[in-house]
Amino acid sequence: MKLCLFTVLLCVATAPGAEDHFTADDRRIMQYLKSLSDDDLGKKGRGVRLSDDKVVLEGHTLLHRLAVPSHRAHIYVLREGSLAMGMPEAYAWVEPGGKSFPIPDVPAGERGEAAYMQREVYTYADVVPGIGLVEISCPTERWIKSLLPPADAAKWGIESMATIEDPDGYSNVRDEKGDVIATVKAGEKFLAVKPFPASTHWEVWLPDGTTGLIHASRVRLLPQEPLMKMNFTPCVAHWKQAAAQREAEHRAAGLQPHPHDYYPTLLLASTGDIAALSRVFAGQFEDAAEADYQRNAWRVLHLAGDARMAEMLKAQPPQNNDDDNVGAMLTDEWTTAPISDGKKYLERHFPLTYAALFSK
Repeated sequence: MKLCLFTVLLCVATAPGAEDHFTADDRRIMQYLKSLSDDDLGKKGRGVRLSDDKVVLEGHTLLHRLAVPSHRAHIYVLREGSLAMGMPEAYAWVEPGGKSFPIPDVPAGERGEAAYMQREVYTYADVVPGIGLVEISCPTERWIKSLLPPADAAKWGIESMATIEDPDGYSNVRDEKGDVIATVKAGEKFLAVKPFPASTHWEVWLPDGTTGLIHASRVRLLPQEPLMKMNFTPCVAHWKQAAAQREAEHRAAGLQPHPHDYYPTLLLASTGDIAALSRVFAGQFEDAAEADYQRNAWRVLHLAGDARMAEMLKAQPPQNNDDDNVGAMLTDEWTTAPISDGKKYLERHFPLTYAALFSK
């Protein structure tokens, strides 16, 4: 595996001008990330322009900026996309003479690789000192906390039911731009997560599927309350939009869209169609996005429902994907976010599916 990475780097180094091009871009990204401060946490960034004039990281929300002096390491976690549908990603490097640290594995069934470097697959298991900028695909909460002092790690994450505590008897839910998108009244309950230690707002998931932010001063946690069942109905509109865009791209390229393509199948599976559910959990789509395949499968489970999912597992199980793999898919911390204990959650809200996967 190390020989493979060496070969990639050697090829880059021997191509005229290629090494300077990639190294310059890495340097620009690293300088941009180092320019971010605690004041930028929770905010969308301006991004950075590369040598080919392309702007990267524009609109990405900064969630964590970690300096690990003991390793001479720098780690930045950002979210690409919206709070509801976006995906976290990490950028990291270790200075020469520092100490390497492990890269989190890609969850079972997820597409793509654990890490990339200079647009190629990064094959080391650790971020190696002096090697340069590494893009990490699946920065889980557990992994991020492993790099923090225990006192800081305890200040964020871990979902809880909550309600509001406001003298007016209600509190506004805002999107990332600050616009009001919903109102929560006193006594109404929702799921809440503090996204990073110094956050002034909690990320909240309402029972109707609305996802937004409530100021921390208005949130009262209910840690003894069992977690509600998540509602992913708003995802359907996102998938329809993605399906229409993908179809337009195919037609523009002279290709004929197929009903078994990824997004049409995802939409059909969300209605409880057994065959479509089986195809989604088989995970064999050439046109599926790498970044959020497993999380979309988790959302489909909620939309299709417990009975239909359990029936699929019994009557038409996914090809080339046994129950152990499906169970791993549906309980991995990366897949089930913001739910930290997917197995316990499945047992409570999807008892038939849980029995089909684990009661053997």
